[in-house]
Amino acid sequence: MITAIAGRELRSLFVSVLAWIVLGVVLFILAWIFLLQVDAFLRVAPRLLMYPRAPGVTALVAVPLVRSAASFLMFLLVPLVTMRSFADEYRLKTLPLLLSSPARLTDIVLGKYLGVLGFLALLVVLVFAMPVSLALGTTPDWGLLAASFVGLVLFVAALTAVGVYFSSLVRQPLAGAVVTFGFFLFLSLTPWAARGHGPGSAVLRYLSPMRHLAPFLRGEIRVGDVAYDLLLAVFFLALTVRHLDAERLEH
Repeated sequence: MITAIAGRELRSLFVSVLAWIVLGVVLFILAWIFLLQVDAFLRVAPRLLMYPRAPGVTALVAVPLVRSAASFLMFLLVPLVTMRSFADEYRLKTLPLLLSSPARLTDIVLGKYLGVLGFLALLVVLVFAMPVSLALGTTPDWGLLAASFVGLVLFVAALTAVGVYFSSLVRQPLAGAVVTFGFFLFLSLTPWAARGHGPGSAVLRYLSPMRHLAPFLRGEIRVGDVAYDLLLAVFFLALTVRHLDAERLEH
């Protein structure tokens, strides 16, 4: 059942003009950033040879690309792609039919989630195809590249769960995108708000997804950062199931 729902959700995204437009725009911008980074690296490469511990092409080209991709995913692509997950069901008045189906609520939520995540995974793969292409002319740091890939996948998995949850709270897709964007903006501002000291500041710093992505971009895969993304995803998926359960009881 999860597979069927995920396939239906993925097909609906692949036939969505808006999803393809947003994906195309983001990829165009990221490809432009990639080419700019490559050009900047080629300019400084002769001088880098003078330093034994100088950063390589992966650190100077791939890592900034992944960081830019994370920002675009957080503030543009995830809110716009996830906004239809459940809000469209409300808008088309098909949610009662979905909730009354034999499928369990957990299966419905996971199916919707995995369908959207599959679409966003396409962007992640295309983004990493760019730095991988550098292997044609140089030797990338495969360990750093792999860690960055793992970090971005976990980052996207966590954000997608958040977007799916907020889509279940509203009746219009655009409202879901706005609320999701607002929440991501709040999370992005938590490091700035936590510049002081004390337990409250430590909590705010911990809440930032970009803070937990940073170690991956240094080639470090830490249990705490992996746990953060997984727990964030599970927490918001559980909230979605609980909210839909309340909706079903009302109907």
